[in-house]
Amino acid sequence: MPGDGVDKEALKAKMAASKAKLAKLKLAQKRKALAAKVAAKLAAAKAADTASGAAPASGTAPDATPPPAAATAPPRTSSTAAPTRALAPSQTPAAEFVGEPSLPRGRAATRGRRRAFRFLPKGALTARLRRQREAAAAAATETGETDKRFDDFHVVGEGAGAVEWWDADIGPNTLDNLVEHPVPIPPPVVGAGAGATKVRMTARERQKLRKRKRKELEEERQVRIRLGLEKPPPPKVKLSNMMRVLGIEAVADPSAVEARVRAETNARIQAHLDRNAAAALTPEQRKAKEKAKRMEDTSQHVAVAVFRVEYLDAVAWRASIAANAKHYNLTGTVLTGPYAVVVVEGGPKGIGKFTRWMTQKVKWTDVTLVAHDVAKRAEKRAAQRAAGVPDLELEAAETNLNEASIAANACSLIWLGWVRRRAFSAFTFEKGGTLASGRAFLKFKNCEHYLDVAARVGPSS
Repeated sequence: MPGDGVDKEALKAKMAASKAKLAKLKLAQKRKALAAKVAAKLAAAKAADTASGAAPASGTAPDATPPPAAATAPPRTSSTAAPTRALAPSQTPAAEFVGEPSLPRGRAATRGRRRAFRFLPKGALTARLRRQREAAAAAATETGETDKRFDDFHVVGEGAGAVEWWDADIGPNTLDNLVEHPVPIPPPVVGAGAGATKVRMTARERQKLRKRKRKELEEERQVRIRLGLEKPPPPKVKLSNMMRVLGIEAVADPSAVEARVRAETNARIQAHLDRNAAAALTPEQRKAKEKAKRMEDTSQHVAVAVFRVEYLDAVAWRASIAANAKHYNLTGTVLTGPYAVVVVEGGPKGIGKFTRWMTQKVKWTDVTLVAHDVAKRAEKRAAQRAAGVPDLELEAAETNLNEASIAANACSLIWLGWVRRRAFSAFTFEKGGTLASGRAFLKFKNCEHYLDVAARVGPSS
């Protein structure tokens, strides 16, 4: 009641503490009882193993009852513990779990543990199989019945040869007839991973790399000087630092010191010029270096360019085309007729520079470039007519050569592409005079389609 002065909350707390204490006591009793029970089982199992091992030696029967283990078992600590029971030798007492009754036992208790690998010694399985075979063979000899369980097993090392036992029924000739060996075909173009790709550095990166290399060389030189392997360089005295370096000597005789400094400066300049002259390339070496820079690898693919020129009978233009093709290591041919077709093939850089020269730099409409050629042709034609030997090619060239034809002259790139290999071994001029003879020549080279492209394009604007 409200007036009794009893604190209900304190009473509830005391009752809860009492219940918790009682639960702890019961749990402790259960643990003690379980520990005593397990200890008794272990002792009984040990006594049973000892009795079973000593029974054959003493002459007793194998199924004799082992002595009771009550004398060796520890005393019970609680009246609630279960009576002790002897374990059979096949049981494993170590599988029991000592602890809380609610915790997992057996395999569940060790499921989360990491077990180490257990490796068998070499030949263990083979030896076991061999023993089983021998036992089966002995049993077959006694009973007369053959055990066929081991007929399909093969022990490694017994009769092993070049052919496996499961392929013994297949002959080598039969196997070769069943296997097809395709002919290896090399790829047309080598992939990107075939070789190391060259990386182009920027000007800033090249400058940093040069400074780093020069710094490393200077450090090596300083190390050799400190070790005494190289003499230190003489002090570099100039007119600007002469008084600071020489000091009293410069004050005592400045004229002599100045003359000596000028001589040393001239000697350093001359040594620099001598080093440059020694490192300079000879004209032959310079030409070889420039030629090596123009060489390109055309073993994988070849670039081809085809041009159409409306008038190409002038000797100056022909000579320039041949010289530039030779300069850029290009091969091909020039076919003449109503119009000229120029075919060149080579590396991509050379083709690009030759194309730019043909389409941009050559003045195809300049009459003064062919004036000398006109005079030479006229003299030659007159001499041949006087001798009674007409030259049809010169007459056709003279007919085509006039100011109107040269003013309309132009060069156009009609085809640019790639082929697998070169079709020409050098750069030549075909002397057919007609496109029919040129088509026969290109057909022999398997590239007569170049003339078809030139015919479809038509005269250049």
